[in-house]
Amino acid sequence: TAMNLLWGEAAAKQKYEDPLLSESEKETVCRTMAEAPGHIVLCFTDAAKKGKYTLPAAIREIALYNKPFVSKMGCGLSPADLETEGLVGQAPHQIMAQMGAETFVNPQVIENTARYFKANHMDRNAFVYYFKYLDLTLLKGLNLRKLTEKHITMPHGIAIGRGNIYTYRTSRYALSTAMAKDIGMCGAQDHEWIANLGETLTLFTTHPAGNGNNRFLSSPGYWIGNGRRPMSVQHENVNLTIYKIPQKRRFGEPGLCQFTHAYFPKERYDAVEQIGNTLFGQKNGVYVALTANGPLRFLPHNEKAAEGLYKDRTLTAEYKLKGEFDLCLQGPIYHIWVTELSQAESESYEDFKARILRRPPRFGENGSVHYETACGVLDASWDGAFLVNGQREQTVYPRYENPFCRMERKAQSLELKSPNHSLKLALDPVKRAES
Repeated sequence: TAMNLLWGEAAAKQKYEDPLLSESEKETVCRTMAEAPGHIVLCFTDAAKKGKYTLPAAIREIALYNKPFVSKMGCGLSPADLETEGLVGQAPHQIMAQMGAETFVNPQVIENTARYFKANHMDRNAFVYYFKYLDLTLLKGLNLRKLTEKHITMPHGIAIGRGNIYTYRTSRYALSTAMAKDIGMCGAQDHEWIANLGETLTLFTTHPAGNGNNRFLSSPGYWIGNGRRPMSVQHENVNLTIYKIPQKRRFGEPGLCQFTHAYFPKERYDAVEQIGNTLFGQKNGVYVALTANGPLRFLPHNEKAAEGLYKDRTLTAEYKLKGEFDLCLQGPIYHIWVTELSQAESESYEDFKARILRRPPRFGENGSVHYETACGVLDASWDGAFLVNGQREQTVYPRYENPFCRMERKAQSLELKSPNHSLKLALDPVKRAES
């Protein structure tokens, strides 16, 4: 709703002028535009309507920019970052930084967590009461840091951590990846990659937490987060994601799932075709090729699994999933998914399919993949290696790096330039200048 208020009319106009947009998609745009703001953004939308906030022209121009571009972003603090920056301690600013990052039992903070919860009698707090077990007599005298360095547990994965986000955006789709983030760790709430293909359609893969037949509404669960995080990387319009299926349960894990899956609702695409281990899809001029290193099959429709995908539990029947949507991969210890996107402005759908099938990915038994495509020669492996055209790719980014600006982490000022406008922001003293 906030975005609709700021540039919605202009964005909607672009949509309406798209000859590939269906009438139902246009109706969805109209319905979205008409939605009242929710309580989370109400203060912002009210301030904008009253003129207390004006959107800088440069940001508006970038939001409506139609040429493909890459944007890289480094955000958040890992448990190691918290320690390095002096944010592990009992002072209010330290504990707020730690808990704001949902970092509770990682080696760098576990002893600090135990001291703070005990000093502030938080054993009765409904959200964190289970950490009272850190004060058990059985654990007294143990070095909790060394213990958690030696034994990775499921609660380690609750920490939000530091993300290095790579995004490729075109006029029709956006593909984003948290590059090589916390490989092999349990994951409570983040998706490592996602493709936004349209107003009501996304594509992503996960490794379900639990046994694969429950936890449909949980975090971590069937769709939210991951049982174990993958090695996931991206170059332009291609994502490579490698999962290692766990054989032994970690402390706190509700179960072990032996498959990975993709959200691929067949009914939401204009066309779907499976050829071998590759699934093709087309939606409003966006093309998708999803290739795996093993046989792919759709699970029968499961309403409980579908409910985990609905933000609004009161959806009317017309908006609920009716057919197959849960695309599963079962097989060896390493599960590898290769996703490539394209669009009508670049090639026809038939040419896209033919190009993908001419040169399929090559998969290694040790969790590696080699893929030669239009954007380059890509190599990735479970150990975190990622090469583009034979050169090791950097997966740690500054705060922002894109065609419009570059900003280092913790920088106190930012200069942003769109094709026809500029914006300068400073934190100390607070200043905004634009042209």
